[in-house]
Amino acid sequence: IGGKKNLLLYTRDAGVTWDTTENNGGETSTINSVFMLDSNNAIAVAGKYLLLTQDGGKNWSKLDKEGNNWKKAIMLSETEWLVLGRSSALKTMDSGTTWTEIELPGNGYSTMIVDKTGFLWVAAFGTTILKSQNTVGIEKLDVTPNIFALEQNYPNPFNPSTTIRYSITENAHVKMTLFDVIGREVDVLINKYQTAGSYNLSYTAASNLSSGIYFYTLTVGNKTITKKLMLLK
Repeated sequence: IGGKKNLLLYTRDAGVTWDTTENNGGETSTINSVFMLDSNNAIAVAGKYLLLTQDGGKNWSKLDKEGNNWKKAIMLSETEWLVLGRSSALKTMDSGTTWTEIELPGNGYSTMIVDKTGFLWVAAFGTTILKSQNTVGIEKLDVTPNIFALEQNYPNPFNPSTTIRYSITENAHVKMTLFDVIGREVDVLINKYQTAGSYNLSYTAASNLSSGIYFYTLTVGNKTITKKLMLLK
């Protein structure tokens, strides 16, 4: 169990008795979660820090992988572990001795699972779900969205800039258009060919656009999604 001030609790008898141990890996954020990989190995998630124990929780060391907002850790095999962060993942093939960073499309990832067939699923805030193209336990992890999605812009209302996140499931021509409340096209946000993946589009409203409600429409092939946004000057 993780806690504040670098303190952790651990039990070896199903919770009948508990021992305390301090994180001797140095100062970290509050320890939010501890993920047991096996009886000896565990990873503790402490905001932008990761802590590793290889002796059942008696001693902890801080991994030199700061900067991400780490969310979850899972064991792919005896020596292969995967740690999910908000915008990327870390993978080790040698029980934590060395780590490789895996870039993920977009950001905002919150959890992951491996299904019974061996495929990895990663979920992000909103509607983005990624699935590995191969079963996990391989050197390279490739992920593509399995749904066509357009998320709510953030911030909203905005002035003058906002970010719009969207996902496409195949390589295709992508167009996103802005309309006013009476259906007139007032701006084209993107109009180009893109490969399958998740994208963050930064949009800055033109100076001649007045405050009010607008609609942004994502079109890929014969698929269309529309959402509403508000410009507040």
